Amino acid sequence: MRHRITANAYEQLTEHHRPAYPQYTEADFMRFCLNELPRACALKAVRVYEKNIGGGILKTDCDFQVTNASEDALSYIPNEIGIITIMKPEDY
Repeated sequence: MRHRITANAYEQLTEHHRPAYPQYTEADFMRFCLNELPRACALKAVRVYEKNIGGGILKTDCDFQVTNASEDALSYIPNEIGIITIMKPEDY
């Protein structure tokens, strides 16, 4: 199962992580953002959505730490088949 990411969220994550991984290509960053997405974030996003915790949307910072901040937060929106879309608030 492959998660999805909006262009805005991808840009924010790559900008944040690029200094730590200067050798990464664009393909490496895409794998990082989609395949290395912590499984716990995906599972937590579904739980938050199903139980409507804090409005039903899991938000993290770029280091995947849960946050209540609205600016610069990444939102994780699950769909009916378990795929998570990572997006910025302005993307929805």
